[in-house]
Amino acid sequence: MGKKKKTRVPTVPVEKFGKDHWSLLAYVECRCVDHRNTLEHDHLRTNPDRNPDLGYRRNAFGGKHWKDEYSTRLKTFPWKSEDEKEQAKHRVSGHDDWDCLDDLERAGFVQVLSYVNGSVEITEAGLAMAAHIRAHKAKGGWFSNFTPPAGNDKPWLEVGTRIRISKGWPEEGRTGEVAGRQLFVMHAHDAGSGARDRMR
Repeated sequence: MGKKKKTRVPTVPVEKFGKDHWSLLAYVECRCVDHRNTLEHDHLRTNPDRNPDLGYRRNAFGGKHWKDEYSTRLKTFPWKSEDEKEQAKHRVSGHDDWDCLDDLERAGFVQVLSYVNGSVEITEAGLAMAAHIRAHKAKGGWFSNFTPPAGNDKPWLEVGTRIRISKGWPEEGRTGEVAGRQLFVMHAHDAGSGARDRMR
């Protein structure tokens, strides 16, 4: 996996995902379906102060320079407000699409194989959530007002949870436990050692 980030920014839980997170998940699904699981670096918002080796063409050839207004917008972002100070309260300063990708990975929607090559995989939970997003958009909704389906059986793994491995897991058909909830393994690779590492 390629190296990234010189500084840290806060992680964002699923409950606070807004337009930037959900549109990125939809983009990842598209790239996995049509482009062999490879992201195009220059399609992503890249903060060169944090990720100088990503979004390389834009940064190398004098494209847009980073401004704080490009930072990730949360679910509560006031789209109808023109007050920059008010808008700034609902952004994560310095947080770019690569950080959103990390948040999607922590939530269990994607697995990042290489930042440098833009190689990713979308998980079963990610495919399910992307389907909900598509249905929402098809009915006239926006990424900014998408809300995950209600219910206690969330299809994602919450930020910061630790995973307890049952005997024989992650073989297909076995279960693991996440934050007290049973997690059924549909495909063994979705919950392999890499997934366990991501739950730290």
